Amino acid sequence: MLTIEQIDSIDKEFEDRLGQVQDAQALETLRVEFLGKKGKLTLLLRELGTIPTEDRLVFGKRINDLKNHAESQITEYSSKLTSGPSKKSEAPANLPL
Repeated sequence: MLTIEQIDSIDKEFEDRLGQVQDAQALETLRVEFLGKKGKLTLLLRELGTIPTEDRLVFGKRINDLKNHAESQITEYSSKLTSGPSKKSEAPANLPL
């Protein structure tokens, strides 16, 4: 049976893995692993049917919050990765060339 501890464990795992992402390919792998058709969060949502009715609201809200957080973090990281590094390689404007 699904527990809050399992949800929290997946949340921590996602945060840990997100901190290790260095490129777009790794980010896509992370997205598929957690949000894909057979992803960890998708499977959690499917398990809601096994939860007693009185607990479903709490579990459902927690899983949906985690899913929304994961989606927004992935979108944010994706935009950071695609914007590329800042123009550090250019000479500062105040130095003569």
